Amino acid sequence: MEESNLRIVFMGTPEFAVPSLYALAEAGMKPVLCVSQPDKPQGRKREILPTPVHEAADRLGIPCIQPIKVKNRAFLKAIAEARPDFIVTAAYGRILTSAVLALPRIAPVNVHGSLLPKYRGASPVQAALINGDKETGVSILRMTEAMDAGGVYTQSEFTIPEGMRADELMTGLASLGAEILPQTLLRIAEGDLEAVPQDESQASYVSLLSRVSGWVDWQMSAQRIVGLIRGCYPWPAAFASFAGKRVKLLQAFAFREDAVELPEDILNDSAPGTILSTMGKKLWIRCGTGILCLTELQSAGSRAMSSADCAHNFRPGQRFMAGELLHE
Repeated sequence: MEESNLRIVFMGTPEFAVPSLYALAEAGMKPVLCVSQPDKPQGRKREILPTPVHEAADRLGIPCIQPIKVKNRAFLKAIAEARPDFIVTAAYGRILTSAVLALPRIAPVNVHGSLLPKYRGASPVQAALINGDKETGVSILRMTEAMDAGGVYTQSEFTIPEGMRADELMTGLASLGAEILPQTLLRIAEGDLEAVPQDESQASYVSLLSRVSGWVDWQMSAQRIVGLIRGCYPWPAAFASFAGKRVKLLQAFAFREDAVELPEDILNDSAPGTILSTMGKKLWIRCGTGILCLTELQSAGSRAMSSADCAHNFRPGQRFMAGELLHE
């Protein structure tokens, strides 16, 4: 493919950003410089491994810098020397200063995993699942100092399949963003595409997930818990406690109480978190509203298992602890 004369500085860190980087290279728009967060120890052995973007940049033969700080003259100088027409960010994970945002000749652009102005912030993909959304998407926007608040150049919608978890949705949205990014940049460069201001009255914000974001409160509805399970997979994972041990809840489905054939006395007398049945080698658990059908879980110190492989370890009447009690 014919090489573009556009000079692009690409900033990203996790797997979400990699398809966009490759898409630019394949479209003849290979960035002149990549920026990624510093490599960090990973896994049980705490081995220092390159970030996905660092690794991809090496494969593509693109110089990659990994500054510890981005609010200093050294970083500003490094970006300025690249003489960018565009700065493109995709889950870089750092807030850029106004001085950096002013450097590109054409525009600083961000690939964001939601249909803005919904879910501005650090975990839009997870938020869509946690909140039970049926549809989400990708926005390509002009960056400003305010987080994810710049005008939107284009958006592409994505229908969330039943049962999809955050890792799969992340992959789908990453591919979708990569698909529309090169042509969007060309249209911006040609003056054929203007950024449309966001409707501030519709803006919502989501923060970065933490290790405790997956706490399950069995008083919640079954549908809400299913969203939490899918949105927190694989990290930090939704979890509860059973027989004094932490259990990760990895996949589940929600049912109305009248959709499951169980004796009324069991339904009426059981507190939220109680196992109502193990029929079909699944765990049917009472929630604040509705019934949770747990199909995959992982006990502390064990591998992930389908409920079919471990249902014999559970009995009706036993109870999972509410998530908020785990820290006591």
